[in-house]
Amino acid sequence: MNTSVVLPAKAAPALGFLKSRRNDLEIFVEDSTTPNMWVKLLQAYLPEGVKLESVNVLGSRREVIAACKEDQAADGRKKLYFIDGDLDLLCGLRRPGLKHLYRLRAYCVENYLLDEDAFVVAVTTLAPRTKSEVVLRTMDFEGWFLRNEEALCRLFVCYAVIAELDGGRETVGFSVHKLFREGDTEYGLCPRKVLKRIQGLYRSVLQRAPRTEVRRAFDRVTRNRQRLGVKRCVSGKDYLFPPLYALVKRKFGVNVKVGTFATLVAQCTEAGRDPYLSRRLREVTGG
Repeated sequence: MNTSVVLPAKAAPALGFLKSRRNDLEIFVEDSTTPNMWVKLLQAYLPEGVKLESVNVLGSRREVIAACKEDQAADGRKKLYFIDGDLDLLCGLRRPGLKHLYRLRAYCVENYLLDEDAFVVAVTTLAPRTKSEVVLRTMDFEGWFLRNEEALCRLFVCYAVIAELDGGRETVGFSVHKLFREGDTEYGLCPRKVLKRIQGLYRSVLQRAPRTEVRRAFDRVTRNRQRLGVKRCVSGKDYLFPPLYALVKRKFGVNVKVGTFATLVAQCTEAGRDPYLSRRLREVTGG
């Protein structure tokens, strides 16, 4: 059972030091529930021979940034603090200017798990009687993205505009399950529901900001969306991984907790989605 404890900002370096016998570098992450997933994923990006057996979960982005601010001294420790990209990537916001801070180059860490080959290996591990080619054909991983990419990207462009101009409004916290087609066993988004959601949010923001300001934000965010693509700008944790895992459960009878499945996918994922992360880890470890 996972018994990870979220640490206060000032305690983070101390715990990192206590774990240093098991790790060649200290990793602090924006998370509270899936440290094993982080370990398995980062092991794929680390230089060969660098040891990482645990990470330190700090909770929210605010808590990670606060801990990093407390840990700016040049003390010789090998360390990185990770925060999600969130809607900052669509909005074009700069990374906080702190030493040892790494902002993921996708919405969140789950976006790094959106790899068809890794899903196939994870499914065949949990359902060993199922052949890889059957998983590929039955799940139609990339087909799901093709069918849903436009709706998802339009929605997250809207979420980014709303976050920028009306920050108190609920965006990503709105459950993706509410946007599925009724009775759709492929867990696809309903265009009508998505359009209704988008129109409602734009109506609300137009009551607070001039139409020209909304249009400028929309155009800028849309350009960023075209550069990023669906697998980077849409929340993997909230909008991509849940329907894909629902497909896995329905089609192959897999019935483990979503965090367990995500950890297995992370273990099967190869480095490549973020070459900048590989480079940063080499710089930190001297590898």
